Amino acid sequence: MEKCRKDGTTVASLSTDALMDLKVPIAPIAEQCRILETLDDHLSRLDSANALLAHAKSLSPIQSRSLYTAASEGRVSGTPRDLVPDFRGIRQGLWDSANSNKKYKAPAAADLSAAPHLPEGWAVYSLEELTDPIRIIRYGILMPKVKSAGVVPYVEVKDLGGCTLRGKELHRTSKELDEKFAGARVVSGDVLLAVRGSYDRSAVAPDTLAGANVSRDVARIAPLPGIDSEYLHIYIQSHFAQQYLKNHARGVAVKGVNIAAIRAMPVAVPPLSTQREIVEVVQQRKVVVDVAIAAVARSSHRSVALRQAILTRAFSGRLVEQDPGDEPASVVLQRISVERKRVVSRGAVKASARSRRQTHTEPVAPKPSLNSSKSALGEMVQQEFEL
Repeated sequence: MEKCRKDGTTVASLSTDALMDLKVPIAPIAEQCRILETLDDHLSRLDSANALLAHAKSLSPIQSRSLYTAASEGRVSGTPRDLVPDFRGIRQGLWDSANSNKKYKAPAAADLSAAPHLPEGWAVYSLEELTDPIRIIRYGILMPKVKSAGVVPYVEVKDLGGCTLRGKELHRTSKELDEKFAGARVVSGDVLLAVRGSYDRSAVAPDTLAGANVSRDVARIAPLPGIDSEYLHIYIQSHFAQQYLKNHARGVAVKGVNIAAIRAMPVAVPPLSTQREIVEVVQQRKVVVDVAIAAVARSSHRSVALRQAILTRAFSGRLVEQDPGDEPASVVLQRISVERKRVVSRGAVKASARSRRQTHTEPVAPKPSLNSSKSALGEMVQQEFEL
């Protein structure tokens, strides 16, 4: 089929002449039937396996979400041995040490209309209460794309796919735009959250991303000391947090979550030692999930190769046993040739008869001209008027 391909202006197509010259191996009729029966058996089982693989692939995000939810509800960690810090006091202390002459603005209170599950020894804070009072939760650059001279990398929603930023190739914006939105710059350990078009993507900024910026569709979250960035990322990916973001998403064509709703999102917070224990357990179990996902992907890839191998064996005479008693394919081809000649001959006879009928048909009277028709119509109207 590739040899029959020809390029077109907009789309490629097949050359009919080349396609008609395609050589097709023909097996005896009885062997064709055995091939089809065997193919049906093999391919039906392969299709069933592919359906199971597709189902397993669809379960992988559910498995990850369930893991994050269990972690954020304290079901993968023990009872805390220490206390949750006073993050409100820590936050105001950071502000006072850096801005002694400016009035401190209190953070948004947690929206407790749908409070998260709170295990023993945990506390609940709003997301803003857990973040740096100077490097506040905020959007990034409006229209960061530049045609040339891009030097500063920036994170877009698409870059947060897979909930990681490691190994991602980022687009770059100009120094001028980066300076204009200097308050949205990223440092290692920041949590980045997609807030428009998609709000189920988040990631922790690695060391290599320090100094980058973010687009307007991404929120930069800078956790306070005492909040593990990986734990906060796990919590944002939990069922409760995702449901909260979904409930606060607004928009018709493209939905997004505004900063006010993000700041008020309630967060279940354990002591730092418990946070680190949760992160360790989740990372260990996530490896198992990732291994299963990779196995499904490899099996899906092998399935395509297996289907091709089965078809190749089928049409090269290696899938089923051959029976010397079968009627040879040459006899079948001979009958086909005879039938083709008969059909072509019958078509030629019909065409000749149709041509003779057209030759002896009575001549058709010419249609009256437009002027004569108008004249006759006028006389008829005149007669009717006189009557």
